[in-house]
Amino acid sequence: MTVANWIGQLAPEEADSYAERFRHRLRLLAGCLLLGAIAFNTATEKLIAETKLDMAVDPLRFLGRALHLWDDDYFGHLQNQAYGYLFPMGPFYALWLKLDMPAWNVQRLWMSFVLCAAFLGVVQLARALRIGTPNTRILAGLAYALAPHAQALIGINSSEFLPSAMMPWILLPLVRGAEGTTGPRRAAALSAIAFLLCGGVNATAELAVLVAPAVYLLTRARGPLRRRLMAWWCVLIAAVSFWWAVPLLVMGRYVFSFLPFIENATATTGVTSLTNVLRGTSSWLAFLSVDGRPWMAGAYQQAFSPWLIVVTVLLAGFGLAGLALRSLPERSFLLITLLVGVAIVAAGHASAIANPLNDAVVHALDGPLAAFRNLHKFDALIRLPVVLGLAGLLCLVKPRARLPLTAAGAAMVAATCVPIVAEGLAPSGSFTEIPGYWKQATTWLDENAGDQMVLAVPGSKRGEYQWGRPLDEPMQPLLTARWATHTIVPWGSAGSSRLMAAIDDRFASGQGSAGLTETLRRIGVGYLVVRNDLDRRTIGTAWPARVHQAIEDSPGITLVKQFGPGVGDRRSTIASGWLDQPYTALEIYRVEKAAPQVGTVPVAGALRVGGAPEALLDLAEQGLLSDDRPVILGDDPGASAIPAYDTVVTDTLRKTDVELSDLRQVAGATLTPGETASGPDLTDPAWERFQSTAQLLEIAGVRASSSEADATAMPNSRDPGRQPFAAVDGDRRTGWRSAGWKGPVGEWLEVTLTKPTDVPSVTLALDQAYIGPPPSQVAVETDTGTLLQSVTATAEPQRLAAPPGPTTRVRIRITKLAYEPKTKLGSRVGITELTIPGVSPGRTIVVPQAPGDSRGEAVVSFSRNGDVPACMRGSYVWACSAGLEIQGEDAYGFNRAYDSQGSGERTLSGQAVLTSRSEVERVTSLPGEPLAVTSSSTYTDDPATIARSAFDGDPATVWYADPLDRAPTLDVTLARPVTLSRIKVVFPDSSIGPPPVRLTLRGDGGTREGWVGRDGWIEFPPMKTGKLSIVFTASSSRPIEVNDVTIPGVQPLGALSGYPLRLPCGYGPTLSVDGAPVHTRIVDGTLADVLAGRPLSYEACENFNVLPGQTRLSASPQDPYRIRTAVIRRPGAVAPQPTVIQPVDVKEWTGWERRVEVDATAASYLVVNENFNDGWHASVAGRELAPARLDGWRQAWIVPAGTTGTVTMSYRPDGVYRAGLAAGAALVLLVVAAAAVPVRRRAAHPPAGPRGMRVKWLWPFVPLYGFWIGGLTGLAVLSALFAGTVLFRRVSAGEHARRGTVVVAVSRAISSAPAALASLALAGLSLAVGTALLRAESTAWGEPLSDLVPQLLCLPLLARLLANVPDDPAGVRAPRVPEPDGQVPQAASAAGRDTHLSGVP
Repeated sequence: MTVANWIGQLAPEEADSYAERFRHRLRLLAGCLLLGAIAFNTATEKLIAETKLDMAVDPLRFLGRALHLWDDDYFGHLQNQAYGYLFPMGPFYALWLKLDMPAWNVQRLWMSFVLCAAFLGVVQLARALRIGTPNTRILAGLAYALAPHAQALIGINSSEFLPSAMMPWILLPLVRGAEGTTGPRRAAALSAIAFLLCGGVNATAELAVLVAPAVYLLTRARGPLRRRLMAWWCVLIAAVSFWWAVPLLVMGRYVFSFLPFIENATATTGVTSLTNVLRGTSSWLAFLSVDGRPWMAGAYQQAFSPWLIVVTVLLAGFGLAGLALRSLPERSFLLITLLVGVAIVAAGHASAIANPLNDAVVHALDGPLAAFRNLHKFDALIRLPVVLGLAGLLCLVKPRARLPLTAAGAAMVAATCVPIVAEGLAPSGSFTEIPGYWKQATTWLDENAGDQMVLAVPGSKRGEYQWGRPLDEPMQPLLTARWATHTIVPWGSAGSSRLMAAIDDRFASGQGSAGLTETLRRIGVGYLVVRNDLDRRTIGTAWPARVHQAIEDSPGITLVKQFGPGVGDRRSTIASGWLDQPYTALEIYRVEKAAPQVGTVPVAGALRVGGAPEALLDLAEQGLLSDDRPVILGDDPGASAIPAYDTVVTDTLRKTDVELSDLRQVAGATLTPGETASGPDLTDPAWERFQSTAQLLEIAGVRASSSEADATAMPNSRDPGRQPFAAVDGDRRTGWRSAGWKGPVGEWLEVTLTKPTDVPSVTLALDQAYIGPPPSQVAVETDTGTLLQSVTATAEPQRLAAPPGPTTRVRIRITKLAYEPKTKLGSRVGITELTIPGVSPGRTIVVPQAPGDSRGEAVVSFSRNGDVPACMRGSYVWACSAGLEIQGEDAYGFNRAYDSQGSGERTLSGQAVLTSRSEVERVTSLPGEPLAVTSSSTYTDDPATIARSAFDGDPATVWYADPLDRAPTLDVTLARPVTLSRIKVVFPDSSIGPPPVRLTLRGDGGTREGWVGRDGWIEFPPMKTGKLSIVFTASSSRPIEVNDVTIPGVQPLGALSGYPLRLPCGYGPTLSVDGAPVHTRIVDGTLADVLAGRPLSYEACENFNVLPGQTRLSASPQDPYRIRTAVIRRPGAVAPQPTVIQPVDVKEWTGWERRVEVDATAASYLVVNENFNDGWHASVAGRELAPARLDGWRQAWIVPAGTTGTVTMSYRPDGVYRAGLAAGAALVLLVVAAAAVPVRRRAAHPPAGPRGMRVKWLWPFVPLYGFWIGGLTGLAVLSALFAGTVLFRRVSAGEHARRGTVVVAVSRAISSAPAALASLALAGLSLAVGTALLRAESTAWGEPLSDLVPQLLCLPLLARLLANVPDDPAGVRAPRVPEPDGQVPQAASAAGRDTHLSGVP
């Protein structure tokens, strides 16, 4: 058989007429056209986010990059399995795009190819296995190509479905080979070629489809044919895998693995219940909702729509019914394949009957088996037997039932396609093309960026824009220059990923600084691409206004180019809601004096930093690192040689729970040493010595049922300031809030005391923000009992009695609400303060001591991170809202501690923001100004909201009154009395008509009232006054926001940008060191900084003493200043001379080899602004240079003093990588030759038919299988039903038993397929009802009906399938053989043929 003949067998048996063969081919063509129509009907004439954006834009460039391991993007990283696109996907796209086919057409053509391959493969395989009729095989092929798993993948990740589509073709030659119609070598070669067409993108998916062929070969009868077939197949499969297996192994050795951080086994196995596994919805992505919308709309309906649950279960039931027929050909092979697939895909699912090893399985999938975490990739092992069983059922049932069952099967296949007819096969966000302004911008950058890094800000989870959702970043296929951005995938290294996250945090929170510019310059970022066109639903806090505010506050970053149209809202009637203010779609900024890509710095004077890589940004902001001084992080090589006085310990590496998939605000509150993080953090063993932890004072612990500070908090709601401790910190402005997943009832907060204590009562203050219905009843629980007590809806403290007697804990549990919420999801409860008499809890973050610092010479640096201001400066106006603010872990206070062996005098300095409204108003009121103004309230404590903003003549500034202020008032004191007859008040919505606001003016001359007119003027009878109170009255739904107030004859206050601020001792923040106050003065800053909420620099008025041991630094939450940083050091320290990186002469620079000229008079680091990787080696004059890691991530080598000459840097794994590709290509050609070269005639071997399966072989496996699937329950149920089925089948087969109707009835009742299938139907119905109840938030019935009940109901089906694996000749009747359509089937003789091959001629 030739390859052409094998592929061309698309007709029934030779005995059929030409007309029948023609009609059959027409049906196949119609099936392919149907699949093509489905593919082309998806987002017509638009590109979709399918697998890789490069394929649709520039596949040849991508394939060229895939020929090497190292890629310059993301500060240097290894491309993830890029080699897998070298065949067949890459050439397919390159060919058709070269022929000028539109890119969207190529995408759909590829999808059609994959779907048709799946469809035709099943048809051909069913024909080869003699299962079904031509028409039922077509139905089975469509059911396979349009299965839920296929629908979930084909439009977004076809490379993952491609192996499943090719699996029938991998099996087909082996079937021919086992029959003897094709020689073993050629059969194995053809199978290997089919496997070659799976590509190499997803190794797990490719390995998954080898299971079924392996099972097929193992279930053949022993003999020389099986041995030869197995030997050839194993060798040739290995040969065609070589081209991707070797690169995979090389990549696995040198790549920084991101697998632990992008998903976890709890998520991937959480949906793999037995019912979902059998119906085909085992992919967790089908259940995924991101940013409030389904990730895949069609698949999401398959997962959650009750009617589709029932349909998919019934369709699977039809296929399983066919597998339950003992006359089905190749029954044992198909059942074993399916059962193996179920055991794999359902592994680790935490059901109510999970086996005791489940946690170990999940741990393994998050550890050494992480590559196999997405077990849904093995779905083809289940789906192929099911659809073949469907084809068999429809021709093996009684003749009168065939037509109705076929119609029902076709209807169910069509019904499963309803979601894709409505939604298409692709995720939302299709787009016509990448906008032209993006192409213009990348072209400009390629011409100007040179070797400097281009950083796209703000970061994004994936490529999601207002113009579409390519998911890949458009810079990936368009930009030749080096680029990077912050994303949810940690590319390159933990160090650079953490630093990128910290930099992005500054942009996303609007907190720019000179230190931010310095950090960007240091790592070689020369240009910023500001993406104002990102999808607003995905940006979180990173509004364009925030990003621009950070840039404007960072000197040395200048705008150089703009591209594209304006984006954002041009107008808003409410300033606090004007978040999306207009900007140009794409802007390019230059970072001045960016460091070169490669250069040298002296080894002498290196700084050791304890903490995480983002410490460099903190140190730059604190002025401790403002040059190119080399930094050794933690315990990296070379750190131990650095003296203590050149060491800085920081609190940047904290023990926390993280959820990296949220991109921003990913970390929860700092954990204590005894608490365990719920998942992995981006860290490194060399940093762990410097990990900071939390320490509780006067209490043993405080915890809650859930918290907005947890890693499990709802997306975009995480705030470490909402941790449980916030409810006992003595500050009612802070508080604990629940996560909001399950509603307020049942949520609790618990304080653990240090010793048994009598607690007669507690005082409780409840959060009255708009977060959900207020509690009406709570339970106070202690060790001695529980008291239910009513509470009122007030923010004021309420005294609650506690059960009498000593207790070690106090728990407050919510038991009732004032009213039921509309939905439990998102409804939360909060406690602002819980006071226990005699207990004053405290909490601090403890920084470990510097190793070897016996005299305490190391500098200690503390910083506040994770908070986001309530105000942002937009292109038109300051937007301020309490909803914009994130308190962060420190909230209003500041508390740190550090361990040190040294003692003596220390000095303190740092930065702080003045937030007290009264102090801000006092400081910004200058002598000689025309007026002074105060207000009755402000919306937030951000200085931008103060009353001065309404009188400074700047339309961008706004006075925001507190929405709860019943009489918002501005009190104005004039420099001299004036006679007034009118004033003008401008509101954000003044331009659209007269605002419905009434003003009451009280002055020395009396009271006046009036409504604001269309032009903003209010006229009234004249009065002379030196003071004026302006009272605003409006409806409760209208916030009072005032842009400007004009008083005729009085000049506006004006800007304060030119006024430096220096405050004497006692006027800076007051801190406490071990309980002793430390007064400070303000030494740097301006009045404009005060109004903009920028930090002011402070330093201690005098030195203070510390003792060996723990030193605690704190600031009261009531202090007017909010501490941002604090630095403790020995007085008199001399700053080192600035270090500047020296560029080197670059002779050659590629991704695999670089050559530079160096001239090092002193020992130096040769620094490359790329991620450190073990694969890079450097040598000079044949001498290997010692590698070093700087900043916790940058690549460097130590160049000895006096070294002159050419340093050659080579990426050695690249040679092995390319050799693997070349050798793999050669092996592929040999396999193709093995398939093409005719086989020499030799003595034919007997066919390798199915191997007989005996019941006794299964007895040891059935209990183990039941235990694996369903724990002890599964073990008992499967063992009992398997034993009962086998026993009664044998009894009913006995000669005497045939006459006993009772025995026969019992046998049929226990072992019948209808009974087992009925249990599956009930499982599907239960899952559908349970899912509907859960979505209606009825968990009492919804949880068991969607978990326990379906799991139990699936067990009888699995027992029946297991019992059907072994042969039982006594129980097998001659099958009914269907004739061509329309003829009456005849009984086939069992003599002279294998019953497993019966079914059709």
